[in-house]
Amino acid sequence: MTTPKGSCKSRRHTSGFTLVELTLSLSVFSVISIAAGQSFLTFSTSVTRQVQEAHLASRTQVVMDRLLDEMVTGQFVTMDPPIPDTSNWIRFERPIDFVGTAVVYGNPIQIDLVTNGESQSASLRIWEDIAPLGTSPSTEDNVSIVARNVVTDGLVFNRFGSIIEINLTMFDQIEDYGPPELLTIVSGVRMRNSE
Repeated sequence: MTTPKGSCKSRRHTSGFTLVELTLSLSVFSVISIAAGQSFLTFSTSVTRQVQEAHLASRTQVVMDRLLDEMVTGQFVTMDPPIPDTSNWIRFERPIDFVGTAVVYGNPIQIDLVTNGESQSASLRIWEDIAPLGTSPSTEDNVSIVARNVVTDGLVFNRFGSIIEINLTMFDQIEDYGPPELLTIVSGVRMRNSE
């Protein structure tokens, strides 16, 4: 049987994409997507780390500010130890009233570290020693735990003339697989009412 010329149309159309073209375009798109995804993941990890480091820095600064607020009005004549030299605790009194020209001081305030049972972790404790006075808090004392992520030897008081220097080192586990990130802040309090 013969067909007239031109009556049978070709199956090949000139519009659309071939399978090779589609495969090639999907491959290029996949490579670009993987590269963009990897760049985004790296950027996201970097930003997360920076946010966590900023959080550690701000939290450490808040704790240091609390220590300074407690100590700035302290009566350091009654300070124990009298001349702190790499001491991890300090005890002092704060003025609470005036009787004539005499200053009335309140109960002793102590700032110290308490180990958390772990080898590298301690809690920063501020407590008011209410009578009967003791060397550790009892049930009638006012105790505040200010921070739980302090390095075991991360609180040090030093005296330089009329300045008490405070060294505070805190930590945070920023990456699951790495060592803890440490941050040390050093500040000082001038002993205005020392003799």
